[in-house]
Amino acid sequence: MKEEELLKKRLMELCEKAYNQNIYTYTHFLNEYEQSIYQDMKQELAYTHPILVGGHKHFTRAVVMFGSEELFGYQGEVPVVCARISPVSWSIDEPWDRETFDR
Repeated sequence: MKEEELLKKRLMELCEKAYNQNIYTYTHFLNEYEQSIYQDMKQELAYTHPILVGGHKHFTRAVVMFGSEELFGYQGEVPVVCARISPVSWSIDEPWDRETFDR
């Protein structure tokens, strides 16, 4: 129950910050239970036009974005960054031996 109350307070804080400072604010990725709490509070938060933003229809986690282009005059984007990781010093085509991993 305490976690639920903390999430409700956080949602209200982000909503008020977006409204008072005219900036987009975002939650962390919410699981399905946390999203249901948001849905229960949606009417209380409606004055900042919050929307639930997810990456793909099959993903269960999503971010709540507070604000809209109508309110702020510009379009907001969820600040998610992807990183590409690839090996620098050796190729998959090289034979793997002990020296490959000792580098």
